[in-house]
Formats: sequence, structure tokens, C-alpha cells
Amino acid sequence: MTAMLRRALASLLFFLIVLPSVAETIVNVGEIREFTGPDDLELDPARVIFAIDVFGHSERSVNGVLFETDKTPPANVSITAANSINDWTSRPSYTGTDQASVDNLEQIMQDIRWTAAPGGISLQVTGLNPGVEYELQMLFNEGRSNDRRWDIGIEGDLAVDDFASQGLGAWNGNNGFAYIAPFSLDAGDTTLNVELNVNLGGQPAMGADNNPILQAFTVTEVTVPPAPESLELSPKEFFANQTAAIGTFTTIDLKRSSNHLYSFSPGGTDNDHFEIIDDQLVTSATYDFTQHSPGESFDVRIRTTDADDPSRFLDADFTLRLGTPIAPDDLNLSATSISSGAIVGTPVGSLTTSDANLIDGHSYELVPGEGSDDNGLFGIDGDTLRVTASIPETLPELFLRVRTTDQSGLWFEKSITLAVTEPSLRINELVASNGSTLLDEDGSASDWIEIFHEQAGAANLNGWHMSDDPDNLTKWTFPAITVGANEFLIVFASAKDRRPTDGSNLHTNFQLSGSGETLYLVKPDGFTIASQIEYPEVYPDVSFGQDGNLDELGFLQSATPGATNSSIAANIRNGVTFSVERGLYNAGFQLELTATIPGSTIRYTTNGQKPSATSGIIYNGPFTVSPETGSTTRGTRRIRAIALDPGAALSPVSTHTYLWVGGVTNKESDGILGQSHFRSVIADHPTYGPEMEDGLLALPVVSIVKSGSVSSSETEMSMELISNDGSEPGFQIDAGIKIVGGASVV
Repeated sequence: MTAMLRRALASLLFFLIVLPSVAETIVNVGEIREFTGPDDLELDPARVIFAIDVFGHSERSVNGVLFETDKTPPANVSITAANSINDWTSRPSYTGTDQASVDNLEQIMQDIRWTAAPGGISLQVTGLNPGVEYELQMLFNEGRSNDRRWDIGIEGDLAVDDFASQGLGAWNGNNGFAYIAPFSLDAGDTTLNVELNVNLGGQPAMGADNNPILQAFTVTEVTVPPAPESLELSPKEFFANQTAAIGTFTTIDLKRSSNHLYSFSPGGTDNDHFEIIDDQLVTSATYDFTQHSPGESFDVRIRTTDADDPSRFLDADFTLRLGTPIAPDDLNLSATSISSGAIVGTPVGSLTTSDANLIDGHSYELVPGEGSDDNGLFGIDGDTLRVTASIPETLPELFLRVRTTDQSGLWFEKSITLAVTEPSLRINELVASNGSTLLDEDGSASDWIEIFHEQAGAANLNGWHMSDDPDNLTKWTFPAITVGANEFLIVFASAKDRRPTDGSNLHTNFQLSGSGETLYLVKPDGFTIASQIEYPEVYPDVSFGQDGNLDELGFLQSATPGATNSSIAANIRNGVTFSVERGLYNAGFQLELTATIPGSTIRYTTNGQKPSATSGIIYNGPFTVSPETGSTTRGTRRIRAIALDPGAALSPVSTHTYLWVGGVTNKESDGILGQSHFRSVIADHPTYGPEMEDGLLALPVVSIVKSGSVSSSETEMSMELISNDGSEPGFQIDAGIKIVGGASVV
């Protein structure tokens, strides 16, 4: 037998031994369907509740169904996966009746979230209704021929055993595969839970690749209950001469986005004494309830009907009772002062009434009488007092008289005095190097500024200015917005220049300098500085401002956007010092950790995971550092530590990597040379193998340490430069890392 033949037989024998048994997909629930375009999918806009483009760039519409990106998902949708990749596959080529929908689906199927086995992907959808039948549709596009397999679990049950991302057929550039499964939730359960993992039971894991992926999914309402669940009316007590609505109807209906019409149903003995206007019950204009005494009751039967399907209705009986009229005994205004610069439309405060009749409602009006001198400057909108004319500069106080009238027609009057004050607005807190303290509506970590209004009355910022340039104090101008009494206002210093008046986030046209500068809040005249704050060079996620007692200005212990400030940090940075520097070693050693602030609690890890206030080993004294022995981390030890003290503004994680190329015991057991990353054909080569240790020691080392794996979304990591010969000190820096394209890491 020739040597070539022996090698061929040996190879054949090897493959015969290591090839697994043929993988089989077992579908316990639902079906797997091949699709070549949008028209093959279950996409009914009237029934789809959620449609999610996993790691999508933006919202996209497919056959009338809007796929939202899970980068900014609905509040009740949650996807957990370790990794994500943009444009993971080449763009497929689909067909369909609507070309725009085809284009959008092709782009949806290019991006993925994924997790390396044995980890998995979990999916949660909350806010669903028990008893309703739904349909889950998950979309996959492998992008190439690949035997990728994992299990799918729904509500803890094995739905698909050994699902293949190529479905039950073969992948090509014109298709994808959908897994479609019906489900319903048990009584009391409102959350759908889905898990994708290498093995959730059943047959052993199979396939060449067990990393689950996900590209899109939908949840659709399949069946609808035959009638609404319940009908309520609140309140059910009224007064004989009441003109306001008695109460409001509320329908609970498991049919999604249903609207309801209300009517009287036969069988209510007193139906003709009342009327229904939209969703409210009122007394009939033709019936005199004053002939009845308080405490008497009346019976009505009401029907709620699905506005889109009259066959779906529900009747309910209600008993209404005449209440005993009791006059209100007091009224109050939430504000005691008003800003001299308040413009027309500015809300002054809210009116409330004291009334022994807890079910009573009240209306307000300005009335003449004692203490009504300045009624003409105000108006009442519901229960809100508003400015309707310019406030005279010469008046130190304003007087108005208000009447509150209950639903039975009884009333109470009171004169109210408002002190006229100068607006007291100040720059209270800022973050000029924001990483995660507060995100804006775009999901960006824009720098932010907090303004506080410390007067008892509201202040309107219309025409006020914000600037970081003393030569241009009107750099950015506020729109017509109001800051309530003792309220905070957040302004993002993002350079996006957004000035809405509907309560959405404000954005200046400039950004804050991380190296320090002065910030000005300027009155509408353009030159009077109402508040200014000068801050030094800042630290990431550390806020600067007034302490909670307004005694000091400095770096704060914690950022509190929209809330009372914390105390000034006694120490800005509380770091950890290592007694042994990062580097290359040939023996173990004792390591001592020291915090900047004496008495701090130090937590540390020895496996590269990031410690926190609640995780990591609590440091109690020097400990021995020796190399790891795992197959892929052998010969390394990554120590990360954090010092915790309530008086510190910043507690950075310190990272030191220690390396043993040849190990302590031997290279095979605890040396870098024994790692499985090195191919045996090189490590065991008679010529090059013995040179590997010298080769690894010939150049400086770059160490990258992070929690979890690297994905196409930027995540934090630590990077160190370690000198190979001690000729330079090296360094450590916290940075970001992500995958670009299919493999390159930056």
C-alpha cells in the first residue's frame, strides 16, 4: 500500500469517526415556511401588534406593517443578545407586488443580533391579553449555506427541536425562512417569553454552528373574544340639579385598538331619565330630579358596542344614587407669587377645592367683590389660573377673587393675593462629558444643563438666552415655555438647536467644553446675566453644580438630572493603586491594592470581568496572583478593581494585566505557550516551536480586556500597553471597541 493511499484512508477513517449523525428538525408547535418576498409572510396591518426589525437602522414599512428598530423599541418589547452586526449578510433579492416593501424587507434581513453558544437570545413582549390567540412570526436569513442549528422555546416549552436557520430546505440569495407559531397566555399572564438556545431539551445539539441569530419578528392577533370583557361607570352618584356629566363609561376589551359606542339597552327601568353623550352619562333635560329626595336610586342598563363590529357588544346594569348637596368650604391656589415677567398665557397655578362631598366636582370663575382689583389680568382654564394681560411693573401685589361651584350649584368665594417677584432662575447642575447619566430622545448621551426655578410661582422663559460666550450672550434663545414653581428644566447642550414648546426636549445650538468654561443664563434684554456658572475641566459622567443646600459649588457625588442635587464630592476621583505593575513575569507574587480615599471598600475580580458596587471580591488584604490555567486564557491574569466611597464623584475601574509566557510550573499547564489558540503544527514544530517564547518576548504587548464578546455596537473596554523589556512604563486607557464589517475590530 503506498504512503499516499495510507494517508487517504486515514483521512477517510477520521471523517467517518467524527461526523455527527444527521440533524433532524422537529417542529412541536407551528410551522417553518420558506419565503421569497413580503407576500409570503403573515403581514396584516389590522392585526399585527408588533413588528420589530432586529438591530435595524430605522423604521421600515412592509406591506403596510411598520417594522420598528429594536434600537429604540416599544416599551413593552425586550430583546437580549450578546452581539449584533450591521449588514451581516449580502442583500437578498426578493420579489413582491409592492417594490418599496420588497426593498425594505431586503434591508431588514441583512442585520442580526446573535449570541455565541452556549449562550442564547431571549425575547419578551409584555402587555398582551390572556385568553387571546396570537401568532409569533420569526424571520431568518442565513446569507450562505451553513449548518447553523439551535432550539426555540416558547413559554418554557420546546417549540422547535434543532431549528435550522436554513429552514427545512436550502438557502439561496432569493429566499429566507420564517418560523410561525400560534400561542395564547394563561390567566394572569401578560408576557410572551421566547428563548433561542443551543439545547433546550429533546435530542442532543447538532449542526456545525450553534450560535442563534435573529433578524426580525412579528406578533399578530389571530382571534378576538366574541364580546368586550366588562363595562364600568364612575362615579354613580349625582345631584338633583346637576348639569355636568354624572360619570364616564370605560370598556375593557381584549380586542386590540377597539373603539366603543354606548347606548341604552332594554330592561333599565329608569333609562328614560338619562341621556348618553359620547362616553358620558348625563341627566335628561326633560326630567326633574328635584322631586326626589337624596338617597333615592335609579336603575339603567347600558350597552357597549364594538364600533367596527356591531355583533360584539356587552350589556351591564348600574344603580345610580342621588347625593346630598354640601357646599364647598374652602379653595386654594397652588402658587403664592407670580413672576413680574410672566407673559400672556403663563400658567400661574392650580385651583383646588375643599368639599366634604368627596364625589363632587367643581368649576371655577373670577367674580367681582372684595379683593378682585386685578381680576382683569387673569383667566381660568379648567382648574388652571393663567395670565391674560401684561403684569404692570409697579404693582408689588395682585388681588383676585375666585368662586368655586359644585355640581349641585352650591358655591364658595375667596380673595387670593399674589406677590409679584423677580424670576429666580439659576443654572443648578451640568454634565459636560456625558456618557450615560441621561440620554436624549435620539438615544444620544448629549451634555446637559439643569435650570432650577426657586420661586413659588411659575416663570416663563420666552425670550431668555443661554450662552457659553461672554461676547455673544444671546447665542441661544429659549422658546415660550414655562417652568413651574420649584421645578427643574433640563436643556441638552447638543448643538442640535431644537426649541419645541410642547414639552419635548430642548437642545442648544452649542456644546459644552470638557476642558472647562463659563455658562450664562441671560434675561430677555440680552445683557442682564441672571445666573452664571464657571466650571473646570470635567470627568466623564461627573456633574458640576450647587450642592443640595446651596452652600457650595463643585463636583457632585452623583448626577441628579431633574432632582435635588447631591452633596459636593469630598474627593473627585477615588482610584486604586496596584503594588505590582502590569507586565511579564515568570513567578507568582503578592498584590496589594490601595484606594485614594482611606477607608474605601475595594472590590476586585481576577478574570477580567468589570467589578461594581455590588459585584466582585471584597478586598481584605494582599493576595497571591498566579496565572490562569484555562485553555484560552492560560498564562494570563487580569485584575480589575474599583474603590467605593460615598464622598467620591468618580470611581474608575483600574485594570492590570499580568502575563507568564512560559508559565510558572511549565508552559503546558499555566503558560501562554500552552494556550489552545496556538496551532500545534507551529508550537510543536522542531525548528520554530522552541523559538516561540523568545518571539513573544521580543515585542511589547497590547492587552484588551472587556466583559463579554465584541460586537458591531461599540462597547467599553480597557487597553494596556505592556513593555516587553521594562524600557518604558506602558499605560492603560479605557476606550471603546466594535466589529466593523465581518471581522475587523476597531
